[in-house]
Amino acid sequence: MGSDYREALLGLAGATFAAGDFSRAVTDNVKTKTSVRLGVNFDNIAGVHLPIFTLKGEDEQSDETALLGLSGGGSAILGAREKFTKFLKILITIASLQT
Repeated sequence: MGSDYREALLGLAGATFAAGDFSRAVTDNVKTKTSVRLGVNFDNIAGVHLPIFTLKGEDEQSDETALLGLSGGGSAILGAREKFTKFLKILITIASLQT
């Protein structure tokens, strides 16, 4: 988990280097709600309720990311997004393992 988090932060640093400070532009152009949802189900094993987390909608490409081109560091931003998505999946897997 630590190495994937480090890779995600390095991807963000690379995107910031390539595109400049894009955080305000992303905040202004993104919808107020994301298409990614965290689903929670419970499994009963010997009387113990175990949470089962699932990630829904992470493969959809929104209109905002479709417009990111090669100019302005678009490929670096998409790479950082992919690394953070991978890290999010790892976090959800770890959260599902708790008892």
